[in-house]
Amino acid sequence: MNAPLLSRYTPRLMEHSVLEEIFVQRHSQVEELIESIRSSVVSREKQHILLTGSRGIGKTHLVSLIYHRIREREELQKQLFIAWLSEEEWSIISFLDFLICIFNTLQVESTKTDQPCPSSIESLYEISVDAMEKEALVLLKEFIGDRTLLLIVENLDELLNGLDSNGQKQLRSFIEENSCVMLATASSLPNAVKRKSATFYQFFNHQELEGLKLEDARNLLAKIAKLKGNKELEDFIKEPTGFNRIKAVYHLAGGNHRLYVIFSEFLTHRNSLDQLVEAFMRTLDDLTPYYQDRMRSISGQQRKIIEFLCKTRTAVTVKEISQRCFMSHQTASSQLKKLSEMGYVCSEAVGRESYYEVKETMMRFCLEAKKQQGEPIKLFVDFLRIWFTQKELQQRLELLPIDAKTERDYLTSALSKIEDDTQNLLAEKYDKDFRKYFGDGDFESALNSAQELINIRGHVEDW
Repeated sequence: MNAPLLSRYTPRLMEHSVLEEIFVQRHSQVEELIESIRSSVVSREKQHILLTGSRGIGKTHLVSLIYHRIREREELQKQLFIAWLSEEEWSIISFLDFLICIFNTLQVESTKTDQPCPSSIESLYEISVDAMEKEALVLLKEFIGDRTLLLIVENLDELLNGLDSNGQKQLRSFIEENSCVMLATASSLPNAVKRKSATFYQFFNHQELEGLKLEDARNLLAKIAKLKGNKELEDFIKEPTGFNRIKAVYHLAGGNHRLYVIFSEFLTHRNSLDQLVEAFMRTLDDLTPYYQDRMRSISGQQRKIIEFLCKTRTAVTVKEISQRCFMSHQTASSQLKKLSEMGYVCSEAVGRESYYEVKETMMRFCLEAKKQQGEPIKLFVDFLRIWFTQKELQQRLELLPIDAKTERDYLTSALSKIEDDTQNLLAEKYDKDFRKYFGDGDFESALNSAQELINIRGHVEDW
């Protein structure tokens, strides 16, 4: 029996049953979204939905699940047409292109379901473009009739960017003047949606998708193991070592669903480090062109900020960003606001300060990998440090063949990092002890803590 397809990049290719089996975290959300669509179909009031979230966060999986569940609702079959556009509709640069795309999608949908097939549009290509647009619009309205057209549009930001302002206005008018409901996704809020003067301002019910929590990630991996019949993985992730490795992936991937699918094959201790590194580097190769395009699409000052945040690998204040990037505090703050709106960075308020960092961990990896020139990728060294215990790292290093240079470099770097971390943790402990004892007036204990800190650091910290 062949293992079911688990697509890393195109969940819409997966069977409905597989999508359901590995679905986690968003059960109540998907039910609410389906109810919103159902309500829009059976009433005059239409609710249009826009789901945003970073690449790999599970947007397509969620949309695919909604598509299949809606298709199976018998009470909606005679009231609804579904047009699920391709994930990348590169050819749409006008409203006419959009109409033709809907026709083509509806024709494909009719071959998979009992949904009627729209009339052929071949004859339209023989008339002028202006006449063709009007005629296509008439044919589509006639086909929809008294039903509702559910438009599922992924990467809405790219589609809207392909249309000029007039095309966007035509699209909105078409949706509002006909019985249409749109379910859309985007990596971040498009300008045509978020700006007050924009065509689609306040048009959508917008929901930002949250990433997986650690327990959700563990649940996802358990579901993947069960789906694949991988009893070893099922048992392993219940053990402390297995859970520590899930934590390592969480350190690497955060809430990114896609990476858990990729690394589900490498969680158990039987896999060698070179397999793990190879899988990781292959993932970086797959994603690098996407992040390079993302970097090209922003200004020079914004690229400078992103590169600095990738190097620091920690959340930093606007003041530090402005100093390191040689720009005024006001300029840095303005650029960070734009980057946040576009989904490049995220921030957290601590007191009066806001701390910024790159939103997607994999973006940091990809940009760092391009600059390493054969050296171990620092973020991956951190990953190995959490993935393996110090004892496991030492054992693996001792067993390596002489020619295993890549593995040796990574293991040595990870071991070195563990030693540095141990010293840093001890230093933090003695620093806190010193401050406590000194504040309590226990000067002898404070002096002992200060001496221990000097032994570790080699000098007295600036207290």
